[in-house]
Amino acid sequence: MNVSIGLAFLGGLVSFFSPCVLPVVPAYFSFLVGTSIDGQISRRVLIIRSLFFVLGFSAIFVLLGVSASAAGQLIGDGCPFSPLCSARRKGRGRLVA
Repeated sequence: MNVSIGLAFLGGLVSFFSPCVLPVVPAYFSFLVGTSIDGQISRRVLIIRSLFFVLGFSAIFVLLGVSASAAGQLIGDGCPFSPLCSARRKGRGRLVA
């Protein structure tokens, strides 16, 4: 499926104004700009702060994914939490693909 650049840009713009992203924008800008008396910030500092912001968000989502995967493996392999495992066993065979 080929997506034009304009359509991709429009999709990014729509997702930017979504209720999940829009409240984070002021915190993002305040983190990037920081506090400066004269209001000027060097391009190097801005790029470094942007890089660390993106790395921090990426690390959090990777850790969330790893922990969700570990929890799924624990439940899938027969976990020691009997109510969760018995509920899973009772539902087995009733799902229609």
